[in-house]
Amino acid sequence: MGETAVVGSADAKATLVPQRGQKTAPVLSVVPQRVQKAVSIVTTIYSVRDLAGPGLGIGEETTKRSMRHVYLTALSAVLLSSCKDSTAAPVRDLDAIRVSVRVEPGTVVAGQPTSVVLTLRNSIARPVEISACPIYFWVQGSEGEIVGGSNLLYCLRGSFVYQPLRFNPFESKTLTFIWLPGETQTVPAGTYDVFGWVNEPEHHSTAARVTVQASP
Repeated sequence: MGETAVVGSADAKATLVPQRGQKTAPVLSVVPQRVQKAVSIVTTIYSVRDLAGPGLGIGEETTKRSMRHVYLTALSAVLLSSCKDSTAAPVRDLDAIRVSVRVEPGTVVAGQPTSVVLTLRNSIARPVEISACPIYFWVQGSEGEIVGGSNLLYCLRGSFVYQPLRFNPFESKTLTFIWLPGETQTVPAGTYDVFGWVNEPEHHSTAARVTVQASP
């Protein structure tokens, strides 16, 4: 019939029992414990299913109960693992942070302010930490010229703005900046691209559009 694994709980190590015609039990000590658990769960499911039958007196209802128990045990192990990951020490991983940007309102009259909203999202299943500075935006014309915001900001280590920014697994944070009236006043009427960026200009969002209208 093959190997049968005995699972005691979500934290139990797998123990293999030798079957008929097998002299010794196979050794799993060289396999990582998480892999042993997965092997135990899968093997148990198939073993219980194969045992069902009139010859051994194990009916369909018993099989269902056994498989339900194995499923709940596996689910508990996954949930416990997720809890451990969410409380783990954060890693510095800028690549895990996805950046998006929007402009509110998307049309602005020259000489008036508008809001540039950045959303930063941790895309992985463990805590991540990045620098809280620089995080900003820039507004770009059709020829690539910068007409608002900036992509050349630097933060001094030890200053109050140099702080770690921590994200829990899959957490999002929103930051709002103002495109100042003094900048929109000098921009020719037209449509422009807006980018949000984090820590380095290369780590930026896709473009959002903003339309500047001439003042009356």
